Amino acid sequence: MKKIAAKTVSKGSTIRLLFLLCTIPVLMIVGCASRPDFSQIPSEIARDPTVAAPYRIENGDTLLVKFPYTDRHDEEVIVQPDGLIVLGVTGEVKAAGLTTVELEEAIRSASSKRLRDPQVFVTVKSSAQKVYVGGEVKTAGFVPFRENLTPLQAVFERGGLSSFTII
Repeated sequence: MKKIAAKTVSKGSTIRLLFLLCTIPVLMIVGCASRPDFSQIPSEIARDPTVAAPYRIENGDTLLVKFPYTDRHDEEVIVQPDGLIVLGVTGEVKAAGLTTVELEEAIRSASSKRLRDPQVFVTVKSSAQKVYVGGEVKTAGFVPFRENLTPLQAVFERGGLSSFTII
């Protein structure tokens, strides 16, 4: 009976060894056969989550448009409800939905009809994004929204908690 058990174990070990010898090369071939195509990943997924997306200009934003070599054309403008801004040197330019870099290029292109090799810098002076803080605060009202604004910071920007607040 001991010989039979030994033969069975020996036969089982041989089968396992044979299985491993056949399986490992197959897995190695399959694993090396194809590589994933990362170029097909949508940019929203592939983007690094720690890097913020560039700010997109919105209706109501206040912008500073500077022409460094021709200061007389510098302007502070508010993006109109239709998404346009009006500059003296260019006329109407679509701003809503663009980043500052994209708007700079649009203004540069439009102003090149009147200016030679124009240089333009656009800065968002104030954003139209606001949050309303109400309830048991000293002064209810809107607070300009900014990235990483916490509810507590918004409450303190409106004067803090009222004297009737129970904590």
